[in-house]
Amino acid sequence: MLRITAGVFNPSYLPPTLAQYFTRFGAPWTTLRETNQRLLLETAPKGFSPDWVRYEKDKGWQLKAEKTLISSYDAIRVYMWVGMMPDSDPQKARMLNRFKPMATFTEKNGYPPEKVDVATGKAQGKGPVGFSAAMLPFLQNRDAQAVQRQRVADNFPGSDAYYNYVLTLFGQGWDQHRFRFSTKGELLPDWGQECANSH
Repeated sequence: MLRITAGVFNPSYLPPTLAQYFTRFGAPWTTLRETNQRLLLETAPKGFSPDWVRYEKDKGWQLKAEKTLISSYDAIRVYMWVGMMPDSDPQKARMLNRFKPMATFTEKNGYPPEKVDVATGKAQGKGPVGFSAAMLPFLQNRDAQAVQRQRVADNFPGSDAYYNYVLTLFGQGWDQHRFRFSTKGELLPDWGQECANSH
């Protein structure tokens, strides 16, 4: 059996709902889900997920890297995936609580930060419109959601802005109830809705 002793991981690459889906197949998937939860919780000491983090066997997650760990363009999906977890998932409240500083910053400033130092929580820059779309599932405050929803409507990304466009596709799709995830991680599309122009 292959044993990994070190590696670099992007916390956004495995949405918690997808990890939950695969647990139906037993080991090693249940272990993967638990490890993924630990990755998300343990690598965000100030409530901001890193874009990338190194793991070393017997040392754990390396939060004191040679260069500053940043929460930015890769990590933004972590908040979106957490927000898309079903409310009935017992881990959702725990995740929302861990990442509350991201919600607080966004609510206070009217936009999500572009970059955050994971170790200090110091934020800089204004996140692009796709970041606001990614916040729609994550934010629990309706007024804060409305501010981000309006920011997306006022600055809708063009088709040439691939990354922002894809974040908007996911964030707005969830916000408009076009899909949800079950407690088993299954995709629940709302096929009954007609497609509508979103801007």
